[in-house]
Amino acid sequence: MTLATALSAVVDAENAAIYGYSVAGPRLDTAARRTAARSDYEVHRAQLLAVRGWLAQRSEGTDQPKGSDGTEGPDGTGSGSAVAAPPAAVYSLPAPVTDDATAAALLAQLEEATAACYADIVAVAAGVTAATTAPAAATASALAGASVSMTAPPNPGTLQRAAALALQSAAVREARWRGASVPFPGLVDRLPQP
Repeated sequence: MTLATALSAVVDAENAAIYGYSVAGPRLDTAARRTAARSDYEVHRAQLLAVRGWLAQRSEGTDQPKGSDGTEGPDGTGSGSAVAAPPAAVYSLPAPVTDDATAAALLAQLEEATAACYADIVAVAAGVTAATTAPAAATASALAGASVSMTAPPNPGTLQRAAALALQSAAVREARWRGASVPFPGLVDRLPQP
């Protein structure tokens, strides 16, 4: 998997999460839960814009050198030609959302899916970081705060850190909707089952 492919997958997951929150939010029982869902919806919208910006940077070749043929290399470096697909008009939901319990279950599944995509970026960016010599230019303060600031990471190391923070944020939201945390957020469906 290349970094551009991982970024495209995050865009798809964020679009699905935005759709899912718009379906599930009104089915939540209390005003506090609906407010939390609205806040999470806004986080996903902000993350979508940031990740689209990262992908656009890669397509323009502003953050990494291109390979000799102008495409992304096997180690994930280079700009590549990946462009995120536009969001679907409707997404298939795993189950009908009819009440608070099914809405919360959907939101937990959406957060697990986005966490998995951010875990992929962390893994792929680790390989890109090892394969490149670009210095880390962003400061920790640019990535700190309650919501993940993901404006324009200039290199794979900074991208990896921002993706790890987004994974952490998704894990916290997943735990809230699930009512419990999972041992390895973003990797639940990828681990061997006993």
